[in-house]
Amino acid sequence: MRVNIISNSDTAGGAARAAYRLHLALNKINIENQMVVKHKFSDDYAVISPSKIKLACSKGIDLVSKKLQKIQKTKNPILHSANFFWF
Repeated sequence: MRVNIISNSDTAGGAARAAYRLHLALNKINIENQMVVKHKFSDDYAVISPSKIKLACSKGIDLVSKKLQKIQKTKNPILHSANFFWF
């Protein structure tokens, strides 16, 4: 079995540290796993984060998406995803 642990960070914040401890515990019992994080702070080779270019593109897409959400005309007070971007 192969396990992927997805988290915002690997060591910053309580939930991230718990996810990292889970990653280490799985390694200890020889279960193949890796962490996929947005912000990497450790030097663990099994923790994978996107490149700085991909992070910059992601921030740009978030900005455009938020601007598009603001111009949507609706009487519904709940925010909805514009769903313009597929990645």
